[in-house]
Amino acid sequence: MPEQIRLKVGGVDPKQLAVYEEFARNVPGFLPTNDLTQPTGFLAQPMKQQAWATDDVAQIYDKCMTELEQHLQSIPHTLAMNPQAQALRSLLEAVVVARNSRDAIAALGLLQKAVEGLLDATSGADADLLLRYRECHLLVLKALQDGRAYGSPWCNKQITRCLIECRDEYKYNVEAVELLIRNHLVNMQQYDLHLAQVKATCSFREGLRPSRWEIGGLIALFVLTVDGERLELHGCGLCHAVGKDPVGG
Repeated sequence: MPEQIRLKVGGVDPKQLAVYEEFARNVPGFLPTNDLTQPTGFLAQPMKQQAWATDDVAQIYDKCMTELEQHLQSIPHTLAMNPQAQALRSLLEAVVVARNSRDAIAALGLLQKAVEGLLDATSGADADLLLRYRECHLLVLKALQDGRAYGSPWCNKQITRCLIECRDEYKYNVEAVELLIRNHLVNMQQYDLHLAQVKATCSFREGLRPSRWEIGGLIALFVLTVDGERLELHGCGLCHAVGKDPVGG
C-alpha cells in the first residue's frame, strides 16, 4: 500500500485533523458554518417575529379588537346595514391588519382611518349607534396612544396633522374636535398655530368673513371647557375675526 494512504499506528496526526475540521466547516455546496460568517441579526429575525405574538403591542391590539367586537355584537340587527355599523366593521378590519403587521406605517393608516371616521360622524344618525360609533373610534386612538404602543407625543402629533389636513367639510366638525380635545388626543400648540394661520389668511380676504368651518374651529376651541376649566389659546386670536370674546365666549 502506498505510503501516503497507509494507516499508521497512533491515529491521525494534527495536520490531518486540521484538514478534516476545515472540511467539516466548509462542506462543498453549503454555506460555511463559522459564526463569524453568519449575517448577524438575519437568522435571529424569525425568532423576533415569533416573539411579536406575545409583546405589548400585540396585546393592546388584541384588547382593542375584543372591545370592537363587543360593540358590534351589541348593535341591533335592524341597524346592521347602517353605514356607521359598516364603518365599524371596516375599522375592526383595519385594526386586524395593523395587528398582523405591527409596523408604524400600518399604525398610521389605522390612526388616519379612526380620525377621519370620527370627523365624518353626523349627529343625524341613530343616537345610540352614534355614541357607540364615536366610542369605538376613540378607543382605537387611545390604544395607539398607549405608552406601550406609540405614545402620546407621536399619536397626538399625527392626529392633529390629520385634523388639519383633512377635507374642509370634516375639518371643523365641532363635536368631533371637542371629543378629540377632551380626550387629550390633540397637540394643542400645533392646532393653535394652525388656527392662527387660518385667522391670518382670513385677514387678507378683502370683504370676506371666515367660513362656517373656520367658525366651527373657533367654537370648538373657545366655547368648550376641558377638565372643568375654560380652554384659552392665546396664540390663535381667531375669535377676533368673527367678533367673539375669547374669555366670555
